[in-house]
Order: sequence, then C-alpha cells, then structure tokens
Amino acid sequence: MKGIVPCLTAILAAVALAGCAGPAAARATPATTTSVNPGGTMIPAPPTSPGAGVTPSATTQPTATATATSGLRCTVPELSASLGSDQGQASAGHRGQIFILSNTSGRTCYLYGHPGMDILDAKGQSLHAKVVWNGPRPALVRLAPGGKASFAAEWADPGVYPQGCPTGSSIEITPPNAYRHLTMSFAMPRCPDGVQAGAVVAGTGGGVS
Repeated sequence: MKGIVPCLTAILAAVALAGCAGPAAARATPATTTSVNPGGTMIPAPPTSPGAGVTPSATTQPTATATATSGLRCTVPELSASLGSDQGQASAGHRGQIFILSNTSGRTCYLYGHPGMDILDAKGQSLHAKVVWNGPRPALVRLAPGGKASFAAEWADPGVYPQGCPTGSSIEITPPNAYRHLTMSFAMPRCPDGVQAGAVVAGTGGGVS
C-alpha cells in the first residue's frame, strides 16, 4: 500500500496540471508567419486570399509584365530615341515634351511600364534629376520592326523659381525594364519638382489626349 499511494498522488497531480493547461492552450493565438528577405528585414507572410484594403492584381498584368521582362522585351541596342511633339505649356507653370522610342531591330519586341530619365550637364555628368511616374496606366506595347512607342514628360518652368534651375545639355532615357539608357541632346532644366514621366504607350502621341 505504501508504494501505491505515491503513484496515485503523482497521477492525480499530472491530471490536474493537464486540466489547467487545456484552456490556456485553447486561448493561445497562432504566431504570425514571417520570412526574411536578403536584406534581413522581417516581412509578414502574404495572405492566402485578398482581405480588406487589398486589391488583387489584374489577371492580365502578370502576363504583360512577364512578356516585357523576358527575352521578348525591347533592349536598348534595339531602340533609338527622338523628339516628338512639343507640348509647350502642358499645365500652369509647366512645360511638356513627348519622346519617341523606335524599334530599329529586325524583330518584334515589347515594352511595358514607365521610363527612367536623368539630366546631364555639358560634361555629361548627372544632375541627379528626380523623376515622378504618372500618366496612363501601363499597358503592353508591341513594337514591330520600325514601330514607334512614346511617353510624355513634364517639368516646371524655371521661371517659377526665383533662384532659377540649372539646365542640362542632354538627357538619358532608360526604357522600361532596362538598366542601360539612350542619350540624346535636349536642354531640360533640373528643378526641385523633378520630371513627371508617363507610361510608354503605342504610337507617337505619348498618351496625351
């Protein structure tokens, strides 16, 4: 009997502990799953379905992006840049210009998205222009050999600033999804507001109505 009593006591204690732990475990909140990006920043795992405030991407956008960033995209050596129509006073205190990208290769290629831009001084040094993307929503542009695409750019008139703005001698245009750029002569001021660049569209109108 002396050996049985300690065993029963131990069993009853274990049952009591399990009964206390049960409700607490039921109230426990599952931990949020996270992943670590190459930079080491903790990023919450994406939800499995769109929730409040989350807008799902258009079903055609991934296809367009994949096409433009694959081997079908227009590369810098296949393109040339030229001036389109001068938009003059595009809006109050702003000037505008349309720029044209032409397919000079012998194959059909695609563009999708906004261009990059920079302003260069007379020595070809960057003036570190700020570029703001606006304009029409990006759409996949198919460029056959000799085909043309375009985008509209707008910037503040230097007269708006009492101190004026330095004016470059040329500009760099980086096609969408590219790292190299095209350079062309064009006097563009570098003002604090920066340059507003629209998405690349088919044709030479720059998406301006």
